[in-house]
Amino acid sequence: MPSRATGLAGILERLSLQEKWGLAVTLLTASLVFAYNFDSPLSTFAALPGAFVAVFIAVAAHEAFQRWTAKRLGCSAAFEMWLPGVIFSLLMMLLGIKILAVGGAVVLAHKFSRFGMRERHASIEEVGIISMAGPAANLLLATFLQPFAGPAGLAAAIGYLANINAMFALYSLIPLKQIDGGNFMMWSVVFWLLAVMWALLLLTPYGLLPSIVTF
Repeated sequence: MPSRATGLAGILERLSLQEKWGLAVTLLTASLVFAYNFDSPLSTFAALPGAFVAVFIAVAAHEAFQRWTAKRLGCSAAFEMWLPGVIFSLLMMLLGIKILAVGGAVVLAHKFSRFGMRERHASIEEVGIISMAGPAANLLLATFLQPFAGPAGLAAAIGYLANINAMFALYSLIPLKQIDGGNFMMWSVVFWLLAVMWALLLLTPYGLLPSIVTF
């Protein structure tokens, strides 16, 4: 009997075709947004590979922790791309405004009985905690990496990865229903505000905050 796939391969096997397409579009969109240089658009091509690797790590951490949290609560979480948000993000990128609004987690709760599995409605708390898990994973990763960041070499790459995770978390906290931040804020405004402040504190020392909010 073949062993069940684990790790990244196992996660990919459990993704629906719609999720795979949505995550692929998300990876490409986020990589373009983070790599794009309004003053020198052609330099985007040189920055794109590094941005893609960093975004891939950020998305993997985000999705894995969200799914793990959902499983612990007896639920399941699936990524749902928000196409209008993807288009908006790309249009804003061309105007020199870095913003990312590509989608978020859809939570499905399950109730187990002797006859099998039946669907039930997830509570606001369950949905909020699961929505919080994704941005929290990125904030924790950025916080862990930041002390090892530096101006050159491997330290610079670590700093870049920390920045991408902090920015990805901040964008995930946008309080819209289609993004994790909407459900998170509906559950707890206090925790949502603390998470936003955490992300901003991680970004401010690197001077990235002005580039996010400046038109």
